[in-house]
Amino acid sequence: MCMYLHQPVLYSDSIRFFCKIIERACSAFVEAISVRGIPTARRAENASSNNCLAAGMSRLQIFLESMNENEILKNGARDCAPLRHWGKGAVTLLGDSAHPCTPNLGQGGCMALEDAVILAKCLGSGLPIEAALPRYESLRFHRTKHIQQRSLVMGYIRQWQAPLFVNGRNIVTRMLPARLIERNLRRVYSYAA
Repeated sequence: MCMYLHQPVLYSDSIRFFCKIIERACSAFVEAISVRGIPTARRAENASSNNCLAAGMSRLQIFLESMNENEILKNGARDCAPLRHWGKGAVTLLGDSAHPCTPNLGQGGCMALEDAVILAKCLGSGLPIEAALPRYESLRFHRTKHIQQRSLVMGYIRQWQAPLFVNGRNIVTRMLPARLIERNLRRVYSYAA
């Protein structure tokens, strides 16, 4: 069962929810901050139920309760340290297989498309494959490393729970000049492959 939610993206102190409904198919993800001592399979359910109710998100609660347990995938977000080389000889990687990234900036799919464009340009440049593939890696490395690291940091900051840190983060964020925020966002979202 899928239902219409007035806001497709909902936030509270310890949950982030995204829902996309296309015709009769529904895709959603719920991110809950993990709590030590609670088995992984129950973390999202408990955090979702308790925090959604506390935040007054009853429609989200109904949505979550309507989901078939067998259709829910529960996985932790994963990444790895930036790799300097993504291939060998005439074989290379792109997207998450080359540079997995936590979902905090929403750039995983975008970086895969950027990789594809740059890879196509390098392969079409007339260089032999053994030279074109390392060129592709060198053109993409700094961008993907930056996004991987920034996404990881944003996730850590987003998940702070200690009131002192949360209040400090919120105060500093409100005080940042708009130009600084725009410049940082531009670096992430204005890449031209």
